[in-house]
Amino acid sequence: RGSNIGYQKTLAVSLILSGVMNIPQMLTNNIVSFGLFRFLYGLVWAGAQISQESLTATTVERDFRGRAFGISQSFQQLGSVIGPLIGGLLSTAFGIKSVFALTAVSLLAFGFGVRRLLGIPETAGVAVPETEVRAQGVGQEEATIESPESCGTEGSGR
Repeated sequence: RGSNIGYQKTLAVSLILSGVMNIPQMLTNNIVSFGLFRFLYGLVWAGAQISQESLTATTVERDFRGRAFGISQSFQQLGSVIGPLIGGLLSTAFGIKSVFALTAVSLLAFGFGVRRLLGIPETAGVAVPETEVRAQGVGQEEATIESPESCGTEGSGR
């Protein structure tokens, strides 16, 4: 789906939704609902991971791609170690809900930051005339992805 919508948009939306999905995790007191919210968060977070990897694969020069993936994986593993350490310190000092609150705020900030940094139009997901898209700094490739004709969806029943 990311190739139809655009990996940048998918990444931004996935980060924003990941932030939003941390809010119910913070507010629930029931283990079953927490598990459900955690599962949904995982689905949304997978969209961010896949979009990031797809962006790396499509934007990095072929000769540097392996190194780029290695750097990306190294930082993901570093985050897997540092995240729980910081989360444990925050939880001890301010309670477990503070971990979800900080994560939600961070993911929302990153999502909106990615959206702004990549110049995704305010009307992301809505067909925008090509001239308007170019005026906002998005390249020709992104503009053609917006039109249903270029996606091959016309008459396909989608």
